Amino acid sequence: MPNLEGNADWAIVNLDSIAKDTLSYKNLNELKESSLAQRFDKTYSEKTKYFNEINLVVERGGKYYAAKNCLLQFFAIRNRPDPFPNFYGTINTEQSPCSIKDMRALYKEKYKSISDFPLDSYETMYGSFDRIRDRREYLSKIFDYKGQKAYQFWTYTNWYQQGVFYEVDRGIDRFVYIPEKGIVGGSFDFYFYFHRKDIQLSMVRFSENIYAEKVMLAEGIE
Repeated sequence: MPNLEGNADWAIVNLDSIAKDTLSYKNLNELKESSLAQRFDKTYSEKTKYFNEINLVVERGGKYYAAKNCLLQFFAIRNRPDPFPNFYGTINTEQSPCSIKDMRALYKEKYKSISDFPLDSYETMYGSFDRIRDRREYLSKIFDYKGQKAYQFWTYTNWYQQGVFYEVDRGIDRFVYIPEKGIVGGSFDFYFYFHRKDIQLSMVRFSENIYAEKVMLAEGIE
């Protein structure tokens, strides 16, 4: 993620100095299974995302660079039509599209109010949201991106911590997925909300970004 406390998003590292801290494929797979509750013989905590605990390192021109800020989050890909269920942490390109505005309208119809809509709870710390049963990712739209079919998703979840903390558990709020490419863009509202004063982000603009479902897209997609 962009470094909002400095000018550089990446820092040069010596590969030898971090070799002992490199996560093996076995360890990464175990972390993935734990995050997605894929082992029936295990018990799980609610923690499924890792902010600056595990950092990405890339090689460019013979040099190695480590990300200054990195959020690790896993998804299971289960492409199947409605009414198959979509457990939290699932990418499903075959579900029926439902935008944030669509869900907000349904919420108002069901509960006769939009004042406690979970996505708006960053100001009120909405406390009655059923985090175990109701959290999930919704397909919002399908569009063409550089000649490829792209699927945009958003996460139905609430805000439950005070604004002085990184609410890492929210993860990636909106993202764009291209089959065979993976996730190629997204927005991390918890991160920008935490730094809202540093980047002069008003709450009006913050809310507009959510309902317009704005994302940052990778430019180097081929």
